[in-house]
Amino acid sequence: VITAAAPDVGISLDETQRRILRAQGYLESPSARTGQGLRVGKAWLEEIEASPDAFDPCLAAKRLRCPLLILHGQADATVSVQAAHALTAAAGDRATLRLLESANHTFSARNPLPIDEPLPAVLQRMFDQAIDFAQRCIESGV
Repeated sequence: VITAAAPDVGISLDETQRRILRAQGYLESPSARTGQGLRVGKAWLEEIEASPDAFDPCLAAKRLRCPLLILHGQADATVSVQAAHALTAAAGDRATLRLLESANHTFSARNPLPIDEPLPAVLQRMFDQAIDFAQRCIESGV
């Protein structure tokens, strides 16, 4: 399993945000990267609250029986680098953590990345590390 900029919690809304979401049926949040208004519906919150363990990334990491590569940017303002450390701790010795210096949440790629634009160097490093990890897992039979 390979993660990139993954959160360590299934829901990060505080109780005030949850109350607003329940009352109006949705919560709108602007994307920090694009400025686009992103809407989250009440059904999402109800599903997570009904089965919190099913949406717990650390619990999922702990249950894994295969190698896990956790890739995360050190400059990620969307998902804290502490999330990567929490996932690593949850998975224990099956986890490999790779922090990419100066990488943000999109690994320095514009969102969306135009098809004719070259990949940013840090995004290419992220891909290279993911491919290397996958190849080593295949070669070792895990």
